[in-house]
Amino acid sequence: MKVLILNLALVVGLALVAQPMQAQQGKGKEKAKKEKVEKQAKEKAEQELKEEKEEKEEKLQKGNAYGKDKGDLKGKEFGQQRAAEARAKQEQKQKELDSSIEHGKAKVKEADEKIKRSEEKLEKAKEEGSISEEDYKKGKKQLEMAEEEMKKVKEQLERASEERERAMEEVEKRREEAEQYKEEVLRKQEELEKK
Repeated sequence: MKVLILNLALVVGLALVAQPMQAQQGKGKEKAKKEKVEKQAKEKAEQELKEEKEEKEEKLQKGNAYGKDKGDLKGKEFGQQRAAEARAKQEQKQKELDSSIEHGKAKVKEADEKIKRSEEKLEKAKEEGSISEEDYKKGKKQLEMAEEEMKKVKEQLERASEERERAMEEVEKRREEAEQYKEEVLRKQEELEKK
């Protein structure tokens, strides 16, 4: 549409420019040029309009987002395939989350053991007198800070585990509701078929 307007503006502009030139040249030559330019502009506008129309038709034939690459599947089959893919994707994410939580718990346990060993080592060094009181206090302070960080990480892991459990319960609840709805629909279909 914009191109058509621009072409018409070009034709009008050329017509305005051509008027003073008519006074200088013969009217017959100028009129022929003007007609030629108008004809070219009209043909170009028609061609662009035709191309635009073809593009729109092509887009309509392709379909929308999920329906573009259905292959030979139709309607219900395609929907069932998409639902199966969504379930598989959800299960994969759930496995990754479980793995991440387990990995985090293992790291926390390992860090706890490391802190305890460091604390025992620090106490032993103090008893033996191999470190000064100042170094002992610094070491103790570092261990306390490490323990505080570990508490925070443990809390985060606990929250993640709880959120995961809530999400799993919600998914299970929705699956049960979907099953009940499906059973109800099938029962109503059977009743209608009997009538």
